[in-house]
Amino acid sequence: MLESIASQFGLTKIEEDDSTSCDAVYSDSVSVRLDVYPDAGLVDYSPGPSSVISDTNVGSRKAKLVEKALTSSSCAVAVEVGVSSRVDIAASADTSLDEACDAAARVAVAVESKLPK
Repeated sequence: MLESIASQFGLTKIEEDDSTSCDAVYSDSVSVRLDVYPDAGLVDYSPGPSSVISDTNVGSRKAKLVEKALTSSSCAVAVEVGVSSRVDIAASADTSLDEACDAAARVAVAVESKLPK
């Protein structure tokens, strides 16, 4: 899925970890990761101990914005595909949480348009 939006963001070094996860370089200071959870919905999202979660929407879908998802400069957007499935887009920045959240949100919007309805 990241390959289909790569040119939109200049994503490079796209690498598939397995059939449900892949990583890419978003910019000199930001990397992104996409994880597909075919058997886990938004209610199943497991935040880190310092995470700050807020409900949001991506397109017409329910989503969660997770600031400080893994580190103080990482951000994730979990997008509902179905009641029991979701896609997480996580971004990690060298510089700031805002930069990570901006990247995660932009990629989430692009990915959402490719998800099954």
